[in-house]
Amino acid sequence: MSSPAVSFEPAAVLASSARTVVHKFGGTSVADAERYQHVAQLLLARDESVQVTVVSAMKGVTDA
Repeated sequence: MSSPAVSFEPAAVLASSARTVVHKFGGTSVADAERYQHVAQLLLARDESVQVTVVSAMKGVTDA
């Protein structure tokens, strides 16, 4: 599976975008490589031109 291009654009460009969607994944949704691939497929299937993705701790991983 090839990685999609990642673009880091200036805030002014992002602000002019019609729609920005933020996704957050953590816990069991990023528990292993298979789940990461599933998340990637979900994101690639979206139509938004600007997506921000936040990935928090994997299942069972904390700094407590």
